[in-house]
Amino acid sequence: MNFSSPSKLWLLAALCLLPLMVDNDSLSLDEGNTAMFALAPDFPAFCHLLKIDQQADCQMPLSMLCSWLSAEIFGTKGDWEAQALNTWGEWELRAVNLLWGAAALLAFSRIGTRLKIPWLPLLLAIQPFFWFYLNEARPYALEIGCGAWVLAALVEFILDRAAGTNWAWILAVSGFFSFCTTILAPLPVGAT
Repeated sequence: MNFSSPSKLWLLAALCLLPLMVDNDSLSLDEGNTAMFALAPDFPAFCHLLKIDQQADCQMPLSMLCSWLSAEIFGTKGDWEAQALNTWGEWELRAVNLLWGAAALLAFSRIGTRLKIPWLPLLLAIQPFFWFYLNEARPYALEIGCGAWVLAALVEFILDRAAGTNWAWILAVSGFFSFCTTILAPLPVGAT
């Protein structure tokens, strides 16, 4: 990837901030619910937790699945090796949010390029709410990432005057992932 264009330089600057956003602070009460899903020993146990969940977590299946997959990739404190090395903790539970933050920044880069506002990804990256929600082991970062791509589809639709299918594919894919992320996704996606 050639980073000589101004929009790519702004995107690179924003992406460089991502690792600073996730820390190892203690889990909040809600993040503890996410940790319960992440600590499921296998996929059938994870599905069972979704089925019997009495909280709102079962309404966010994709987010909980991503947390479980993140724990599977990085290991959990249930692993004797990770426990001996003390390598799994709050950071690993939140690390998957870096992916969703990068997705949001890429969407904002695309929007910024189309609107001739190349610094738009950096504007998102310095927002306190963006930092706060990327540091939460909850579905918010995933929702921000999906929502950013829904916005990108809307910008494409408006600027291209509904011509072509680029905007429709972006909307379909980001809308699908939004729907899988939270049961409330039809509201903003439908409003688009």
